[in-house]
Amino acid sequence: MPVTVIVIAQNEEPNIKHCLESVVGWAEQVFVVDAFSTDRTPELARACGAEVVQHEFVDWASQRNWALDNLPLRTEWIFFLDADEQATDKFKTAVEKTILNASDDLAGIYIRKTLHFLNRPLRHIDEPPHMRIVRRGRARWIGEGAREYCLVQGRTATIEEPLVHWDRKGLHFWIEKQNRNATREAAVILNGQQTRNIPGEQALHIERPVRTWIRTHLYTRLPGWLRPFLLFAYRYFLRGGFLDGYPGFVYCFLHAFWLPLLIDAKVYEARHKRFEI
Repeated sequence: MPVTVIVIAQNEEPNIKHCLESVVGWAEQVFVVDAFSTDRTPELARACGAEVVQHEFVDWASQRNWALDNLPLRTEWIFFLDADEQATDKFKTAVEKTILNASDDLAGIYIRKTLHFLNRPLRHIDEPPHMRIVRRGRARWIGEGAREYCLVQGRTATIEEPLVHWDRKGLHFWIEKQNRNATREAAVILNGQQTRNIPGEQALHIERPVRTWIRTHLYTRLPGWLRPFLLFAYRYFLRGGFLDGYPGFVYCFLHAFWLPLLIDAKVYEARHKRFEI
């Protein structure tokens, strides 16, 4: 398949084999951009047949842009696959069909994911599509805290068949990761670097423009104590998270209530006690 898969990784020993085995032999090239892992991630990646390069991690956007600028890419289409994700056969068939039939104006492709949490697939959690497959030279990423946005020059499409998002490192690691993300998000708020400052011309091409505008112009201006309640209600009740049973409740509570509350609490702490983020 004339596509290059790039996996951004750091200490992904429980996940990397599952990820790479789903694309090695299908993609023309498979790279792992490893942020100097201290576990067996590079060793396992090479054993799977991927080419491993190492680069210091700053944020997701910087790592993706570095890969686009520095890897010896041979294909026109680039697919960024996270280390805790796997491409199913149906998903790969959908990618093949979309790319092989793509017109010259198609520059980026959104993908959907089925999230696994507490060892169960969550069928009703609101997972927005992400820009992950791009035409070389037609896309760049910008970072904001723990989030990233793709700026794509051209038409976009969406693959409806989802890939699998399953982090096998467990809940303890997931909570530690979200705590780090909350720190990054709090730093952005304290430094006044939100995406609403993106120039108008770039904003026209930003990933998920409507959702991004709602977040940066409406959601972030709500009182901090109100945002977690509204987001939890949206994810759990309106989007049907309650239909996923106990795992759905835990995920919605932690990701939609606890995480935004933690971000605002870190901001409050920094502003009132002058702690550094």
